Amino acid sequence: MSPTDHGFRPGPVKTYVLTGGRTRPKATLPAETLIIALRNAPVSARTNRQQRDLLRLCRGQLGLAEVAAHLKLPMSVARILASDLIDAGLLGVRDPGQDTRPKLELMEQVLAGLRKL
Repeated sequence: MSPTDHGFRPGPVKTYVLTGGRTRPKATLPAETLIIALRNAPVSARTNRQQRDLLRLCRGQLGLAEVAAHLKLPMSVARILASDLIDAGLLGVRDPGQDTRPKLELMEQVLAGLRKL
């Protein structure tokens, strides 16, 4: 050990530092929750690197479990970071169970219209 080396070796950032010491997110976010970055939301200077990486990943819709895997973060940490970004108005959430398919009635009307052509 040299006189200037005090045994310090930089390592990965502890998860409690990333979450500000919190262990639970404010919002309930299941692993399958779909999140997407809101395009016109200004990013605060107070966002950390992991939050910025999360926002970059979510430019297209992505599941929370996928985000955690890409960022190599525990699911609990990804939930807290995503929850903070949702509270800040930087992320939007879509329930994966939400049926976004067109209604059968609408599809029948379209089909009837096509048949008239």
